Amino acid sequence: RDLSLAGIVYFKKNENIESKLINIENIGIIPNLAIHLNRQINEGFKYNAHDNLTVISSTKKAIKDNILEQLGIECENFLSCDLIFTESQPSKIIGTEGEFLASKNLDNKSGCHAIMNSYVHTSNDKNKIAVFFDNEEVGSLTSRGADSNFLSEVLERIDIALDLTREEHLIKTNKSFNISIDSVHGIHPGYTSKHDPNYQANLGKGVVVKNSANFRYATTSTGFAKLKNLAIKNNIKIQEIIMKANVPSGTTIGPISNARTGIETID
Repeated sequence: RDLSLAGIVYFKKNENIESKLINIENIGIIPNLAIHLNRQINEGFKYNAHDNLTVISSTKKAIKDNILEQLGIECENFLSCDLIFTESQPSKIIGTEGEFLASKNLDNKSGCHAIMNSYVHTSNDKNKIAVFFDNEEVGSLTSRGADSNFLSEVLERIDIALDLTREEHLIKTNKSFNISIDSVHGIHPGYTSKHDPNYQANLGKGVVVKNSANFRYATTSTGFAKLKNLAIKNNIKIQEIIMKANVPSGTTIGPISNARTGIETID
């Protein structure tokens, strides 16, 4: 698949540090080895991330030179960058009934979209906060990840600005409710044995609550009861997913945020 290069570039301008966001489309590709030279590939091939996943972008100039040229930045003014290769292939609606979204980054841009869409269509009679953490895929232990004091500090600073006491702030926190939004693995028709027949997620059959006895998800019976009650009041379908005992589940930032803030959380 064609690759784009996206991210942020920092550079010096008039002794100041400035930055530009970039998204250079179709700049490279990771070619596979021809099957004639790798006859065993269909039997299972383990890629060496360092040697086998090299991006080819040009035979004439370095990729850094291409970036600086497109941004109009002199090499001596370049300071640093945070860039990543990403698929150029656009998202598509597919299926005979147009039911399915085939796209990169469903985890978790679909969740971010759902949150923002709900904010646009809800009233302002309640205090609501949307939090979009970074770095989940690398452990969340960063200043902008869920495993930081960022959310707790923001909530406390809001209450300080409202002249609330520390005790009042803690009471508000205890009365709050957090819904951790993430993607869910729907049941795969070719691998039904990977799913518990009593707790599986079916596409288009409603919102899914994730549950885990070892708290890989933040859901508790208290939180589930609150959400289920809201769903019943608003005629929203609810599904529950629990992984099979012999199939280890993933996790989300829900348990991290719950532990960091003490706010009742459901995944």
